[in-house]
Amino acid sequence: MPMIRLRRWVSFAGFLAGLCWFTTGSAQAAASNYTFTKITDTTGSFKALGLPSLNEGGVIAFWAAREDGSEGIFTGAGGELTTIADTTGPLKDFGTSIAGYEVAPSINDAGTVAFWAARDDGSEAIFTGAGGELHLVVEQTDVYTGFAPRVSFNNRGWVAVVATLATGGEEVFRQKGQRYIPIALAASGSGFDSPMLNQHRRVVFSGASELQDPQGLQTLNLSDGILMAEATY
Repeated sequence: MPMIRLRRWVSFAGFLAGLCWFTTGSAQAAASNYTFTKITDTTGSFKALGLPSLNEGGVIAFWAAREDGSEGIFTGAGGELTTIADTTGPLKDFGTSIAGYEVAPSINDAGTVAFWAARDDGSEAIFTGAGGELHLVVEQTDVYTGFAPRVSFNNRGWVAVVATLATGGEEVFRQKGQRYIPIALAASGSGFDSPMLNQHRRVVFSGASELQDPQGLQTLNLSDGILMAEATY
């Protein structure tokens, strides 16, 4: 099992979304030409659209609700849309309104999408798919009682997940097929959210209260902060 190094950032009440450059003289904007491509809208079969995500090839993944009452995860780049998963089969929900916020599916550069879903029997799972058969990443067991709806999927096929533990507390981990790598544990009453995974074994996530690395070698007291975990192998 790789060693995990945790790094903490100081949290702020607000986050700086862009860098502004102020000058005493007049500022001249750089000229850019854009073309616009409509991916989809609500004038056809869709009645509601969720947040999109975008890969380097210009393919967008998004949730949508259809006029017939079904909903699903779709991808598109301006032409025909691809259905990744929908509620006409064994799935009934994609977590778009859990905890009062919308959740975008995560798409990698190969066009494969990772997403949270609830089955018709009420159990939760994380899946990946590209328009054909869905592949199960992880599901509820006697260890995990549920998963946060936000996941992150990279080009190496790893999915970063936040899970609720049956013993209490939460765990951040990454998984690829049968390979499972735990990243951090939090005590009961703590919370992780919004994992983001890059291509180089680094995962960023928000957290609160006390957390530990899986080996128990590091403990951090965190209050509404942001952490980066980096595998040291």
